[in-house]
Amino acid sequence: MALKVVVPIAQSQTNQCTFTPAWFVQKSEYRVLPGSFELLKNGEEAFRSVYYALEKATKSISIICWGFQPSMYFLRGGQKGLRIGELLEKKALAGVKVRVLCWSFEVSNISLTDSIEANIPGRRARNEGMAELGRRTGRDELEKMGRPNTLADQDYLYDIEWFGRYDRDQGFVSDTLPRRAAGIDTKPRTKNLVFAGRGFNAADRAVILGSERADPNTSLDTRGVQAASASHHQKTVLVDFELPEHAVGFVMGHNTLDEYWDTNQHSCRRQRDPRLGRNGNRPREDFSSRVTGPILGDLFHNFHAAWKKEVGEDLFAEVGAPAFEHYPHSGATRQWRKREIARSEAVIRRETALQTGLSDPQAGSDPSLLGGAGKTREAQLAASRQRQQAAEVARDRHRKKLASDRTDAPSQAQSSTAVMAQILRTQPQYGVRDIAASYLQAVKNATHYIYMENQYFRWKPLAEAITEHAEKLAQCGAAPEKYGSLNLFVITNADKDGMGLGTVSTARMLDALGRADVIPEVSRQQRAEDTEAELKAARQQVAQESAQQKKLEKQAVSTSAAQGALEASRERQQAAQARIPELEQKLATQQREKKGHAPIPMQSVPGLRVHVCTLVAPDSPGRSGSTCNHGDRALTPDERRERVQAELAQAEKTVARLEAQRATLDGEAAQLKGIPNASASVTARYESLNQQLQQAQARRDALRQELRGLNNLNAPNNSRPEDFADWVDVYVHAKLTLIDDSFLSLGSANINSRSMETDSELNIALANHKVTQPARKFLWQLHTNSRSGGEELAVQGMKKAWDAWQDVINVNKARRKDKYPPMASLVEFFSGTKERTNLD
Repeated sequence: MALKVVVPIAQSQTNQCTFTPAWFVQKSEYRVLPGSFELLKNGEEAFRSVYYALEKATKSISIICWGFQPSMYFLRGGQKGLRIGELLEKKALAGVKVRVLCWSFEVSNISLTDSIEANIPGRRARNEGMAELGRRTGRDELEKMGRPNTLADQDYLYDIEWFGRYDRDQGFVSDTLPRRAAGIDTKPRTKNLVFAGRGFNAADRAVILGSERADPNTSLDTRGVQAASASHHQKTVLVDFELPEHAVGFVMGHNTLDEYWDTNQHSCRRQRDPRLGRNGNRPREDFSSRVTGPILGDLFHNFHAAWKKEVGEDLFAEVGAPAFEHYPHSGATRQWRKREIARSEAVIRRETALQTGLSDPQAGSDPSLLGGAGKTREAQLAASRQRQQAAEVARDRHRKKLASDRTDAPSQAQSSTAVMAQILRTQPQYGVRDIAASYLQAVKNATHYIYMENQYFRWKPLAEAITEHAEKLAQCGAAPEKYGSLNLFVITNADKDGMGLGTVSTARMLDALGRADVIPEVSRQQRAEDTEAELKAARQQVAQESAQQKKLEKQAVSTSAAQGALEASRERQQAAQARIPELEQKLATQQREKKGHAPIPMQSVPGLRVHVCTLVAPDSPGRSGSTCNHGDRALTPDERRERVQAELAQAEKTVARLEAQRATLDGEAAQLKGIPNASASVTARYESLNQQLQQAQARRDALRQELRGLNNLNAPNNSRPEDFADWVDVYVHAKLTLIDDSFLSLGSANINSRSMETDSELNIALANHKVTQPARKFLWQLHTNSRSGGEELAVQGMKKAWDAWQDVINVNKARRKDKYPPMASLVEFFSGTKERTNLD
């Protein structure tokens, strides 16, 4: 039986009400709105979808990003496409307004550190050696400029040139002169393309520093560092927001940088040529989404406000306020057309009635018809006829499209699902922290599982909310022995680069969930430090209460209030005094454990079970270079060598075939020489053939290098088990949360204090099992090599999934110890680092 919700309405004030389902944030800056949603499960899917959307743009392209690399190829692995900078320039030359807004950590347009270069390669290349750069493109010179080590020389030069043309902040002599001296073209080819940096001013940072934190233990040093280095971390794309039928948006986790392109296979094999596949240093796990419909209005509002603040351009002044509430979403295009036809017919009826009234001579004195001072009957009549004609044109256009379109949605959006969704932001300088509110609320609705893939996992208030909710479930009737425990599945980074500057906050988060055992060194030190702080506070309280009592006794006040204050102070002193021996004993034990490196046991949390994992490349090599390739049996070096030899033979044939085709084309070009209008077709064929040949040669060279490496495995210094290279970690850059096959949150926000309370972030949240259940099943099958994922949302299903994860963890522990390849990507999180950092 459906639950009926009754909402009282004061009809003297309004006839509307807003009902917010339990999964969404009430009184948020953005309402729950309809739209379509498609989960893009890796870089290949995300960048391909964005590329095709940009390629179809006819009016505008609006991009917000954390990092931007103009030389990046979105289409790879045999798919032909331009660099993203080339595509944006092409669309701008065709009349499309292209606006790119990217975070830039600068003061007065001067980059603070060379490391900042990594998120905008080429924008702030050092002036030193720029002239030398124009004469020779040696990597030794280019690497002095802080560019990513995966970026080829010609691509980096293109980045420098692109920013020189379109970066609105590059108009300084110190920037342009060295580039011109190096022969780099910095003259813009179109005014329709603008790149702008964005940052925080001093007032913004002051507000962030002084704002209240959800975690009271956040140190002043941490708050200061975060306020000083706050970043704009949002990642969105909006295409043709002016056109209801064509508007499409993307809420992304991916950054527009080479490192973020990867496939679901997360292979440890890296391509040197980015056009062939992943060329980042490590495999990367990440998600984005494609959205349409009224929800685009909130993406536009976010972009418009940021663009106006940084650039000063008011987009409303140019195009007016789009009626996003009437925008169709995938799966509802036909219904939208029917509504538009009905709206047009209503306008036609209204204007027809108005014209009849205006045509009546007796209506001349009626102000409701003349409608405004200075407007004659003839002017009113002409304006009405124009509105009627426009409505008739719109009606006929929609009727024609409705008759011809028998499919309900655009071809690329067939996998989209109609949803109710909410855009959520962190904008601390404006007091907006709706993403944090969403997380804290959503986990309290969970009954079966919470699944989190996130770059960081270190915001303690969220851990406390989860444990509190699990305990309440157990206490209020959902006994774990009968209904099962709440299952928390976490995938995050465990290595030093992945955790970055937050080992202490990570340890605190895991300790709150009973899993300090997977980060023991930092946890032991942190536990001892926390206990020492508690002991110090208890001693200080004893001293303070003693001083307070002496003060009260000295006043010799005999009122009941004074006596009550004295008794209360003595009780607090006694309680603090009683805790001191307990804390001293606890501290002594912890210090012995820290000195002796005693193992930390996993602690039980009532009603909660926790798996904390990370990912490795499934084809990571084992002993002597053997790989598993997502199967149980490892390939021997000889088997791998045979496979690579076969691939190399095929690549050699491809190169030979293309070289023969080019020789034939040379002959044709010689015969056509001097014939008018004959060169255009030959030139086009040359360009296509040369591109194919370059890709084939790069593929051949990569296979030759891999074969040389495999042949070297038989050398004595490479055959010993102790020379085993550990598995390749997948860098988890994801920001995805799924709960009970109902709730999904995705976007730019990490689970750390920065994303929840300091940086600007944007997520999309929705509640629809048609999206979340397939996502959960797909990801669990992928990460466990099909050992899990098929389970239904039920007590036994989650128990089966939990056990399957545990089996994969145990098997991979044994395989890693024995120096064999992984059975699946999923491995248990473990960090043995002793380094304690607490700046994030």
